[in-house]
Amino acid sequence: MAWRHLVTISSSSIDREVDLFINVDRAQLPSPNNFDFKGDRFGNDAIVLSSDMPQFANITKDRVMVIIGVRSVRGANSSYSLMNWGPNPYDS
Repeated sequence: MAWRHLVTISSSSIDREVDLFINVDRAQLPSPNNFDFKGDRFGNDAIVLSSDMPQFANITKDRVMVIIGVRSVRGANSSYSLMNWGPNPYDS
């Protein structure tokens, strides 16, 4: 069965920005220089992970480890909301 996850982040303040980074199945904290997936928007970020992506083609186990990293771009003290929806089944 195909699946899809949606991970989003939004800053709680208009004058702040946060970036979203994700590593899958490796125990390394994601960062701007070390990531499998990166939110590439100015402002709120969103990353979709789905079973039909090439990164997941050879994964045969039932679960994968996902590590999420957040970086404050402007201002050291940024509040944010991090949301995850999924896994949701869908027809590919």
